[in-house]
Amino acid sequence: SLQRLLVDIRQNPTNHITGEYDAETRDLIVPLQDLNAIDVKPPGIVEKLTWQMLRDRACVAYDF
Repeated sequence: SLQRLLVDIRQNPTNHITGEYDAETRDLIVPLQDLNAIDVKPPGIVEKLTWQMLRDRACVAYDF
């Protein structure tokens, strides 16, 4: 799940895992989008570029 992925990349410090995309999850995503210059409207939407960024951060040890 998205929340588990955020834990794996150390971006979910409270281990907030509910299985629901809620306000707390959104608040974890927005700073990552800002840091990676991903401009989506409304902020916090996890679209293709955000998924790619998360995947790339989580899979740095793997060679695709």
